[in-house]
Amino acid sequence: MKKYKLAILTAHPIQYQAPLFKKLAKQPEIDLTVYFCWDFGVDRPGYDSGFGKEIKWDIPLLDGYKYKFLKNYSLKPSESFFGQINFGIIKELFQHRYDAIWIHGYASFTNWLAFFGAKISRTPILLRGESHLLTPRPVWRKAVKNILLRLLFKNISGFLVIGSLNKDYYKYYGVSQNKIFLVPYAVDDCFFKNQYKKWKSLNNEIRKELGVKKGEIIILYVGKIFGAKGPGAFDLLKAFEKLSSNSQSMAKLVFVGDGKEKPLLEQYVADNNIRNVIFAGFKNQTELPKYYSVADTLVLPSYSEQWGLVVNEAMYFGNAIIASKQVGAVYDLVRYGKNGYIFSAGDVAALTEIIYNLINNGNLLKVMQDNSLKIIDKWGLDSCVNGVLTALRYIKNLDNKY
Repeated sequence: MKKYKLAILTAHPIQYQAPLFKKLAKQPEIDLTVYFCWDFGVDRPGYDSGFGKEIKWDIPLLDGYKYKFLKNYSLKPSESFFGQINFGIIKELFQHRYDAIWIHGYASFTNWLAFFGAKISRTPILLRGESHLLTPRPVWRKAVKNILLRLLFKNISGFLVIGSLNKDYYKYYGVSQNKIFLVPYAVDDCFFKNQYKKWKSLNNEIRKELGVKKGEIIILYVGKIFGAKGPGAFDLLKAFEKLSSNSQSMAKLVFVGDGKEKPLLEQYVADNNIRNVIFAGFKNQTELPKYYSVADTLVLPSYSEQWGLVVNEAMYFGNAIIASKQVGAVYDLVRYGKNGYIFSAGDVAALTEIIYNLINNGNLLKVMQDNSLKIIDKWGLDSCVNGVLTALRYIKNLDNKY
């Protein structure tokens, strides 16, 4: 069997991509090499401005696949456009003659070097990004993007879309349906299913550890607390505060995460004597399942969120989902009234009413939790692999026509 030689170019190792790379490398049809532009968080902690602290992931990020760190000439390595300057990607494309290169997004200098290198080496490009049309942009910026992206996208062989909003984004810029392949934004489904079995049996012990009484509902927030997410976290806190004292006593609000605006939330809780709020702080990948396992509902009230993988994770533990319309994941994973609710970011009154209804309707909450498990079961890494293979076969068939 002839293998497809596939290169992947991405910024740095992260906990969400590593399981997919490992699964792709196991496929008999794929000979995979992953190129990283930056070694953030691998051998030593790296500072994450969102969490406001140094982060080192606690799961193996480089096991199970071939990889190479390209020399980064940036004076200040980061996720900004000029934080990754890796001229070596051009040499790699010429030297190894890949059947395709998967480039993750277009928001770094190295990605544009890769577009150029792929063009002159005649390497087909697969593009996977997270963009959607929900984020408001100035008119001038829309006009510039419309010109540049239409020119760029004409040189892309295939688009690996993460969901329906991402698909609409590419179609808006003129991409034809036959060049679009679903590679859903998924987490390591095997890991989270195993964690579900492990932690659910310890539910009572964890609730006791958190000080949660029998019958109390746990409302969970997971993520960074800053920027576009900070106001959403504050909205959730204010919605919880607005609940009647009777309803509030039936629930606990747990914040898992960190960030520059977390102290503001803690101060607000203290100043207003809000009961039943827990700040658990940052938790690494292997620690999160403990909190998902005891939660009844996850709330993601972000003002801007390209996807929101915490939605995927929480659904593997049967959490009902409450999320804003600005969260990309809701358009594929949340069925309104079936496994959760969707509201407009900033609408504290609507969020308050939704939480109140769930707290006071245990039967509905149970149905939503069961539906979350059923929906997420069809959104795993196997679907990602199938999408990539379909795209590679499409490219090979195009080559055979000429």
